[in-house]
Amino acid sequence: MCDDLNTVLAYRMPGLIPQFKERGKTNKAPHNTQYTGDLIDYRIAFPTCTELAEMARNNQHSAKQYGTGPFTIVMPRLYHYADLVRKELDSIFRILGAVELKPEVYEFEFWPMEAFKAIAISGTLPDQKTHQFYPTTGELQKAAMDECDPQEGDSLLEPSIGFGTLLRNLPEGIKVTGVETNSVAAACSRLRWDTYQQNFLNATVKQLGLFERVLMNPPYSQNRWKLHVKHAQQFVKSEGRIVAILPGSATQDNVKALIERECSVNQVGSYENAFDKTNINVKLFVIDFY
Repeated sequence: MCDDLNTVLAYRMPGLIPQFKERGKTNKAPHNTQYTGDLIDYRIAFPTCTELAEMARNNQHSAKQYGTGPFTIVMPRLYHYADLVRKELDSIFRILGAVELKPEVYEFEFWPMEAFKAIAISGTLPDQKTHQFYPTTGELQKAAMDECDPQEGDSLLEPSIGFGTLLRNLPEGIKVTGVETNSVAAACSRLRWDTYQQNFLNATVKQLGLFERVLMNPPYSQNRWKLHVKHAQQFVKSEGRIVAILPGSATQDNVKALIERECSVNQVGSYENAFDKTNINVKLFVIDFY
């Protein structure tokens, strides 16, 4: 509770809260994580929250927010805890889908200040292990979007939308619905898309509707990906498509065994060390329904 109040104060009155010594540097759960059932939220260092809050406040009246992207954001000049804060800001920018054009200069597809504000007030991000939070970027993301190939007027479901990195370079005219368990990720995603904060496995067709496309990178641990793929099939219209990024252990046969409708399943790519700072190997599958 005290940490939550201090985070809000750090946003409302920067400079009032003393900076915590090396806060956020350790990965030990008692110091920088907040437990929410089986899921853990990673606590961001207070200096990082302060910098995000300052950027949001300094740009709250900027005319840029009414324009169309992309938007260029420069990393603020940091004088305290520079390495810690710079690394966390870089990570947050990338989580929000930014691309580093040159050192400390980032390009966003959307005006990110409200997202900075939401993260600063929350003071947390999804823990990578428990949330299976691995933002999809680079060639893997591009290949997944190319295979998804949504057309203008299509509806698209992203069942683990996170902060929306899998949707980078989404064509115009696509109606996106997302599902996300983490509150701050859902709030940031909701700035651009219709996003529900809940467990996808509890979602229903009556609630979400039917879609021409499902684009998904589900959680892998404890075979959760199988549950997500099996659950996703009910949301796909006839002649619709699922594009799924699945663990390297997945095969065409065991993916097809999950589907209870007429369909074709094709592996269209494999990727080693697919996510930043991991050794996770994945495969890209396309499931077309008849």
